[in-house]
Amino acid sequence: MDALEQLKQWIDGCSRIVFFGGAGVSTESNIPDFRSTDGLYNQQYDYPPETILSHTFYVRKTEEFYRFYRNKMLFPDAKPNKAHLALAKLEAQGKLKAVITQNIDGLHQAAGSREGLELHGSVHRNYCTKCGKFYSLEDILKTEGVPRCSCGGVIKPDVVLYEEGLDQSILSRSVRHISEADMLIIGGTSLTVYPAAGLIDYEGVGPAYSVDEIICNPLPEAKITEGRADGYVAMICPNFGCVGTNINYQDFVNAGFALGDTVNVLVKHNNEVKFEGPVLFHRSFGYVAKGEPILYNNELNWLDLSLNEKNMGETYGITYGPEWTIRIWK
Repeated sequence: MDALEQLKQWIDGCSRIVFFGGAGVSTESNIPDFRSTDGLYNQQYDYPPETILSHTFYVRKTEEFYRFYRNKMLFPDAKPNKAHLALAKLEAQGKLKAVITQNIDGLHQAAGSREGLELHGSVHRNYCTKCGKFYSLEDILKTEGVPRCSCGGVIKPDVVLYEEGLDQSILSRSVRHISEADMLIIGGTSLTVYPAAGLIDYEGVGPAYSVDEIICNPLPEAKITEGRADGYVAMICPNFGCVGTNINYQDFVNAGFALGDTVNVLVKHNNEVKFEGPVLFHRSFGYVAKGEPILYNNELNWLDLSLNEKNMGETYGITYGPEWTIRIWK
């Protein structure tokens, strides 16, 4: 039995299929991928594409961002290919429950997929950053330079740039679909872009348990008052050493803190001070120099303390648990 026949048999025997895909799905629609020999990341520009497609670059060099974005990220004439159409057909048959894509081209929806979860957003949705008015891709293509709303605000594409968090509702739905799937098909992705690629860890996680049956490493709730937050170190990022807290970003902002503030931060293990000093509270690492600390909102909407291009956990010997406290104040 060849591989194609085997795949057909698997599909015939499943009823909760989920597809997880990336840029390779759309190359047959003449949209280049990122990491192949002719891909976007192997072309030469004044700045690396990863830099141009970052929130920091968008804020600081908006016109240059849009020049690149129009030239390299928009493909208004692209049409769904056989892969998009086949997935839409499986969904119409009731076998495929969701398409989870890292692509921003909207081709799965164009092919007819209804439960298409776009982890990184879509070029077909654009919003005024001032008043929230919606603009289509066609509206953007009619503009030059930095597109602006009738109210004067800058229009931003509804795509997730580097340094920005993913939509939590899309993430939650994706996790649910993958954890309930009886077959997960992965195609057109190198599985190197996180946190999106980490979603496949939820495949085959096993049966659900009630909350009462789950044993956790409990942390007391963070205490947030006007101009002050007392919380705990909840985790350390294994790859980069970012110090994750249990302080909710929105609660923190509601307590009077604003992006751009320089705040005081104290991290202690029991009564031993591990880190103390002023830290900038902002969107991303691009706002501080190499080796400098920054406090920012992570993709799960909690505050993280980190060092730009250095490992915060290793540098200061910080781990996590109820004996690790963090205080932030003005």
